[in-house]
Amino acid sequence: MGDTRQLSKLIPPKSVDIVYTSPPYFDCLDYTSYYTRIVHHVFENDFERIKTGLIQNRATYEQDMITCLTEIEKVTTDDAIIIFVVVACPQ
Repeated sequence: MGDTRQLSKLIPPKSVDIVYTSPPYFDCLDYTSYYTRIVHHVFENDFERIKTGLIQNRATYEQDMITCLTEIEKVTTDDAIIIFVVVACPQ
C-alpha cells in the first residue's frame, strides 16, 4: 500500500505499461462514505478526522494532482496506456 504522490519510491522507473486510475474529485465524491464508511464503523475510525487528511483539500489539491501525474509519468513506459476515470459532478 502506498501513496500515488510517492510512486517512484515504490515502483521502478519506466516499468509500468498500464495505469487505470480514478483520481479524487474535489468536492464531488466523499471517500469516507458508502461502503468505506461501514469499514470505518467496524474499526471505530473517526472518518471526519480521516477526511481532513485526504487529497481532497482545497489548499493542496492542485499541487497534489500535479505531483501524482508527475509520479505516474516517472514510473510509466514511454508508450504506456493511462486511463483516467472521470466523473461528472453535479454543481
